[in-house]
Amino acid sequence: MRFLALIVLTCVVLNANAQVKDAKFKYSQSLLEGKWFVVATNFPMWLKKENTGPTFNYTNFREKNGKLVFDDCVMYAKDKSPKKIKGKDKQKKKDELKFSWRGKGLLGLFKSNWRVIASDKEGRWIVIYSTKTLVSSEGVDIIARKKDLSENEIKGIITHVDKAYLKKEIKILK
Repeated sequence: MRFLALIVLTCVVLNANAQVKDAKFKYSQSLLEGKWFVVATNFPMWLKKENTGPTFNYTNFREKNGKLVFDDCVMYAKDKSPKKIKGKDKQKKKDELKFSWRGKGLLGLFKSNWRVIASDKEGRWIVIYSTKTLVSSEGVDIIARKKDLSENEIKGIITHVDKAYLKKEIKILK
């Protein structure tokens, strides 16, 4: 009888852990859609002094062949001059949290993969991991709906990130 109770308890605990993990990473189109401010990062492009104020804007969501597809526009200032990088994101079929980005125009030659690795339930922030490509290194971005998150809030967000993604220190952008 004890053995049966132990098995049942183990199954309940494992199931609860799986639900917590799933809840931690749940998102929807309404969560991703819209403008996001990069508030902290270890992505080298955003750590350069001349590149400031990066934002991501996810728009034009649609379904294509059972996958979520949407446009994105990255905006930032380089030496105070506005810059824009446009691309299209496609959801990976086997992992609903993983996307493949391809640039538009001349940037169509480039593609990268990114994944939502953490988010809050209210949709105030998301943590994104981007893989290494031929022209950029891997990196983690913490993006938020508001650009004025406190240092304590950002440090709290970092605690939600799996340490495997934190190969380099995440720095808060000013």
